Amino acid sequence: MAAKIIFQAPPPRASAHEIALSAANVINPINQRLEELRLRLRETQPVKVGSVTLGLYACGRGCLTCPHLKWSI
Repeated sequence: MAAKIIFQAPPPRASAHEIALSAANVINPINQRLEELRLRLRETQPVKVGSVTLGLYACGRGCLTCPHLKWSI
């Protein structure tokens, strides 16, 4: 069973840094799960034309939403 990701909003007067940390605390477990799914897809699918793959791409430092997803067939 997958873990539930619960978002707890930052306090009303939170600084930009606190808001970014709060967002990162939500996004990091999602990113970890996506990496697990990507590896599972790679393990279970035959390597041939028509295989579905999930690519995770980092655009660079300072991006809070990396990795970015790209599905390929």
